[in-house]
Amino acid sequence: MHRLVPLLSTMALMAAAVWAQSDTPDSRVTQTLLTEVRQLRLDLQTAAATIQRVQIAMYRMQSETALLDRATGRVDDVRFRCEQLEQQRKGALYQVEQVDASQREAVKAAAARLAEQEQQCQIDQVDAETQFRTEQSKMNDFQDQLSRLDAALGAYGGK
Repeated sequence: MHRLVPLLSTMALMAAAVWAQSDTPDSRVTQTLLTEVRQLRLDLQTAAATIQRVQIAMYRMQSETALLDRATGRVDDVRFRCEQLEQQRKGALYQVEQVDASQREAVKAAAARLAEQEQQCQIDQVDAETQFRTEQSKMNDFQDQLSRLDAALGAYGGK
């Protein structure tokens, strides 16, 4: 009899444990809901990170666009200035042919100054065009990055 009491109490404890561990429909629903909530939390965190990356990309694009616009404006300004100087130099050379010897030296000096300015302008133009090509290349690289990001986001959204 002494052996029977511990055996019965052990069996009662085991039955209680089995009963507590058995999956009831309510516990399965609760587990399903918890899993869904956890997945939604992960999805929200992923979406928040994606939104931040898109905002960073947009800021970078705005910055690069501003740099490209400035480089484009500089190229246009320098080209215009070089064209004006070339026309002024040609006009001065034409005047040299038209004036007498006393005035010819002054006009020649003016033409020489314009030639120097035109040469410096051409150097500036090459520099501006180089900077423009650099900024254009950066913009192209950035557009490629945005395309890859868009493709990655599209692939993520399709899952």
